[in-house]
Amino acid sequence: MNILVFVKQVPDTETRIQLKDGVVDTSGVKWIANPYDEFAIEEALRIKERLGQGKVTVLSLGPDRVKDAIKYALSLGADEGVHVKGDGLALADPLAVATVLAAAARKLGFDLILTGKQGVDHDWSQAGIILAELLDLPHVSVVVHLELDAATKQGTKALLPGKRERLGRLRPRRRLDHPRRIGPAQHRLRPCRSCGG
Repeated sequence: MNILVFVKQVPDTETRIQLKDGVVDTSGVKWIANPYDEFAIEEALRIKERLGQGKVTVLSLGPDRVKDAIKYALSLGADEGVHVKGDGLALADPLAVATVLAAAARKLGFDLILTGKQGVDHDWSQAGIILAELLDLPHVSVVVHLELDAATKQGTKALLPGKRERLGRLRPRRRLDHPRRIGPAQHRLRPCRSCGG
């Protein structure tokens, strides 16, 4: 199973935001992988482990600095990282972001796409929903437990205790297992490639 995970790079939530001439100054910002996307990475790795096969590819859209988020995902155990170059105001538009991500997903191929429920920077929670629409996929959000049948490519999402829902594309939420921590040298063993944006 080819699992594609989209990872957004966001300012660390402990970063102090500074204004310069009325505009946010990002020169002192510490950038990290979006914490909700870490849960998506972890779930992708667990699915791969349960199936005993497959590939986890992480993709991030943005300027060169997003390679750090990709390297972090590789250190957690992802098999491959892809950087789609992009910059500017379009990165603040969920439709523009989802359009680029959908094109990348079509090019890379996938059996399953996982994203975090939202980015901690803008908190829009829209790109994943738009992405599913652009790819003509079912969309499921706020997943707290996931069971996946690789043969039928069907899943089950736990909603409330005792309630379940059949689903397609999934967006993990915090109640999934916590992300693993692997040594930072691990990412050197896995490829990361760049694509034009």
